[in-house]
Amino acid sequence: MSTSTDFHTAPAARGQCEAIDLAGKIALIDGYWQPRVVAEMNDYQFKVVKLEG
Repeated sequence: MSTSTDFHTAPAARGQCEAIDLAGKIALIDGYWQPRVVAEMNDYQFKVVKLEG
């Protein structure tokens, strides 16, 4: 069973054409325990936080 679907690329029509560099987003956070929203989808927010220790 073979399919021609490439799971590594999403169709741009669905608004999923941009990858998010999570390590880069975390590097932008100055303090610890300060969650930041990096993406939103429908009613969901995707957040990153820098932890100490």
